[in-house]
Amino acid sequence: MEQHASDNDAWIVVKDKVYDCTPFLEKHPGGSASITMNAGQAYILKSDFDCAFIQYLEYRCRCYVLDTDAMC
Repeated sequence: MEQHASDNDAWIVVKDKVYDCTPFLEKHPGGSASITMNAGQAYILKSDFDCAFIQYLEYRCRCYVLDTDAMC
């Protein structure tokens, strides 16, 4: 995951889902830095705002289900 933390490749993990936000970096109203600061790592939900953020990711980014059985 850590290799997906740049302006050219930004993925975020939330619970059991991986979001590839790369295609949306240039379009994000808050700028790409608001995504890349959380990229390459697990994002921890802390507030109601975070729930809205997840809904936003679901709508704007490609989502993959993380196969935890395949992880070491």
